[in-house]
Amino acid sequence: MKSRTLLVLILCLCTQAIAQSGKDKVNTLSIKGETIKEGATVELVCASEECWTKSDKPSYTSFKLSGKFNDRNVLISVEVPVTKGSFKVRTDKDGDLQDHESLTVEIFGSNPAVDKESYEVQDEADEGVVSILHNDEKMLEGTISVKYFDSATAVKRLSASCHFLLRKN
Repeated sequence: MKSRTLLVLILCLCTQAIAQSGKDKVNTLSIKGETIKEGATVELVCASEECWTKSDKPSYTSFKLSGKFNDRNVLISVEVPVTKGSFKVRTDKDGDLQDHESLTVEIFGSNPAVDKESYEVQDEADEGVVSILHNDEKMLEGTISVKYFDSATAVKRLSASCHFLLRKN
């Protein structure tokens, strides 16, 4: 009887772990906004051959991830100081970002010149958080969470989140 109870407990724990990993897949963007009302999930890959760069002076990292859903493309560009833990990308009192701080989401169709939405931290209401969980020469892991608001109406224009894992060969 004890072994059966133990087996049921292990099965429940394994099922819960599988469900959690499916909800928070690595390099999958969850996005919802004005033009994506139902929300979408987008598998992300490195947007260029060199997936991310890291500079020592000043110490910052930058990377670009891209993906596709339906007939639309998504490009995420991130540049933040290299700090372990959470870093908030925000504007100063004049509405400007600091050097080496940016978090941009672009959504575009087959003709980006006429069919492009670009979201970036531009206002005090915008929220951009990049959390670095692991950072070394071979791997960068973390999370991105952004919310962009219309500054005139305070209506949320776009929200997105992603757990990213980038590796260098």
